[in-house]
Amino acid sequence: MTGEPRKVLVLSADIGEGHDGPARAIQREFSEHEPEARVTIVNGLTAMGGVLTSVVRDGSEVTFKWFPLLFEIQYRLFMKFPPTRWFSMKLLTALGARPLMRIVNAHDPDLIISTYPGVTVVLGELRLKGKLRIPTIAGITDLAGLYFWAHKGIDMHTVTHRESTEVVEKIAGEGSVRWALPPTNPVFFNPPTREEARRELGLPTEGNIVIVSGGGWGVGDVTGGIKAALAHPNTKVIVLCGRNEVVKQAIEDEFRTESRLFIVGFTDQMATYLSAGDVLIHATGGLTALEAMICGTQVISYGFGVGHVRENNKEYLHLGLAQVVKKREDLGPAIERALEQPIPRDPRYGQLPSTAELSTEMHRFVQPTPTWRLVGHRVIAGVAALAVIGWLVLGSGSGLNFLDGPLRLKVVSTLPTDQPVVGVIVDGPQTDLPATAAELKARNIRASLSISQPQPQADLDAVRAAGSDAIPHLRRSGAFRWLATRSRLKRLIRDLGLSKPFAYEPPSRGFSLGEYEAAKSLGGKAVKGRIMVDANTTIGELHPGELVTVVLTGAGQSRAALGELKRALAAQHLRAVPVTDLLR
Repeated sequence: MTGEPRKVLVLSADIGEGHDGPARAIQREFSEHEPEARVTIVNGLTAMGGVLTSVVRDGSEVTFKWFPLLFEIQYRLFMKFPPTRWFSMKLLTALGARPLMRIVNAHDPDLIISTYPGVTVVLGELRLKGKLRIPTIAGITDLAGLYFWAHKGIDMHTVTHRESTEVVEKIAGEGSVRWALPPTNPVFFNPPTREEARRELGLPTEGNIVIVSGGGWGVGDVTGGIKAALAHPNTKVIVLCGRNEVVKQAIEDEFRTESRLFIVGFTDQMATYLSAGDVLIHATGGLTALEAMICGTQVISYGFGVGHVRENNKEYLHLGLAQVVKKREDLGPAIERALEQPIPRDPRYGQLPSTAELSTEMHRFVQPTPTWRLVGHRVIAGVAALAVIGWLVLGSGSGLNFLDGPLRLKVVSTLPTDQPVVGVIVDGPQTDLPATAAELKARNIRASLSISQPQPQADLDAVRAAGSDAIPHLRRSGAFRWLATRSRLKRLIRDLGLSKPFAYEPPSRGFSLGEYEAAKSLGGKAVKGRIMVDANTTIGELHPGELVTVVLTGAGQSRAALGELKRALAAQHLRAVPVTDLLR
């Protein structure tokens, strides 16, 4: 190379070994292919700030180990559902972009490589907005579930599984992907034979060996994998506990007398162990599963089938790369099948170009999104936000409740009067209004019958002849039907022969500001009984001008409710009149 040595910034994350391991491998690739390059590895997750570090890394560790169902819910919400996936990308960028850019500017690199999807998406957003002008590569080590791993703002994506190419190009665009040398220990590309690996580890060269792994964090049903493997006679079991000392100690305590079990903590001899084994029972898939396949070791995915692991498992099955076991009782037969069907080593991986080599051949450089398009996106987002706010204010009951104080919007339950009268609203079935009016008249009660739909003129005439009248009743209209409030009210006003001002009964629940304003523009006044009377109500003290709503249901219950109202009126020397009388 000519000129100044390139400065390469590799951004990783200390979540298990799935991101830090590839970062170190990429650094080693540059030392071999471009030794003059200055490569620096930085924890990109930490660089994005303490809040994201606590939520993502610490939260992931807790949910991985103790609340896998919660991890599954989070994954589906943020990866599978486009609106929340978009929102989480924007939120991640809003929180992490500025501190991440400070790290980038401090190192002033010529090239950025990300091995962690949470960093990748922020870099991609910055590239599209023109705030990051440095070429960027994303190293992808998962097989599936590649949103966040891939982004249309990233210049080049390297994949360890050629089968991932189509998915990544669908996300990031055609020509954005290269199949690259897996970023792992170079020993994997010329691994020892099974016999050599076993001799190096002091293991017998004959017989079967099953390896059980829970990844760098030792998650999943490691104990179940051990028991299923030990159930096979003449089979030795190696358990890789990663950095999880709690799991390691628990296994040592439970299997202290088992001579066929070898317990290993974190190790840098993965190539030797995987070459020595016949079968790998692994919980989290990812690069470890690929490393086993390169070594010719059959893979069984078991013990942690949630989140991105579930997505990888689907592809393992679809492509025939590995067995996937969900239940412990199915693990034994799966081990038997794997031992009976050994697979050859795959020499193709060692012949692939490394990320360091591909970085010198980059031909795709993402252009920033035009300013007019960014402005357009903001305008659309603003209009959408206003639409949501408008719906909340105009179309939901919470809008009326929120604005009731400052705008003095209210439903009245008392009307001024100097007469010994109370206003009565009858809310009940509308199938036989004349019969209801006749029953009211028999008890010397005049009332306003609430009507939610047009009625025959003959029925309305019978109600008036009995001394009562009818008022509109707005039924709950839902998120958008409130827009028709004005037209529905105008028809009822015409049918009932009402004039301004007129009383109407609002919905019992969900009364919205939009409905209130539509009725108000026609001269409507929302009224509601201060006291609700049904068959089980005992009416206390009444005052002149108060409104009472009588709820009629079955015939017997209706008679009881009207009887209680008549008793209370007589006891307090009051008369019942339609609400309309109190508005005049």
